[in-house]
Amino acid sequence: MSKNKGIRRKNDLNPLEVDIATTPEDVHTVTFDEAVSRFITDGERRGLREATIKYYRNELRQFRRWLVKQDRIQTEQDYISRIVRTDVNNYVDYLRHDRGCTNNSINTRLRAMRAFFNFIRESDVIRNNPMKAYPLLKVRKGNIETVSMGELRRLFNAADKRTFTGYRDYTYMLLLLETGVRLSESQAIFVEDVKFSEGVIFIRHTKNQFHRYVPIQSKMKEVLKRYIAIRGTSRNPRI
Repeated sequence: MSKNKGIRRKNDLNPLEVDIATTPEDVHTVTFDEAVSRFITDGERRGLREATIKYYRNELRQFRRWLVKQDRIQTEQDYISRIVRTDVNNYVDYLRHDRGCTNNSINTRLRAMRAFFNFIRESDVIRNNPMKAYPLLKVRKGNIETVSMGELRRLFNAADKRTFTGYRDYTYMLLLLETGVRLSESQAIFVEDVKFSEGVIFIRHTKNQFHRYVPIQSKMKEVLKRYIAIRGTSRNPRI
């Protein structure tokens, strides 16, 4: 009686078997909301600014809302793996034609989506990244219009320096004009950040989280000294 020997299979996998072996385990189990939660948690862990986290949340919420309206995701079966590149193309068309968004505005949304999908692809949550090499829309850069000296004078004269709020507004306008700091940066300046003897202001709240010093001239120093004197003692350390 002959002894049966098992047939040994080939070591190489065929294309179907490779697909089965390499498909991420979570590809059919992670919902859109779960993927967003992982993305936001990672951003917070990496120390992204609160404004950046809010930006990602808002843009991804808008994209999800559109997906629901298009029946691309549902309440109980909104798996992130269902989203394909065609969805991105259709969303861009919707923003452009139905919402009337500019290319620059659409690019803002695309950047958030690209960061999100790149993250979940690198995390092996999806196999195919619908935002891979997705191009931003072309934006024509025109000349930036500036205000005239007459308009600046009218703006500064509108602040009634005989009142506290008027002098405060005058001080902030002069500060923004002279230093070029962002509005959010100016709102985070502490009284102790103004270095009168050195003629600089320490900017602690910046977009890229790199602190810096900005110089101020004698007139700005004089205005700030007067404002701080008028402001008096306050529980709020900001100017």
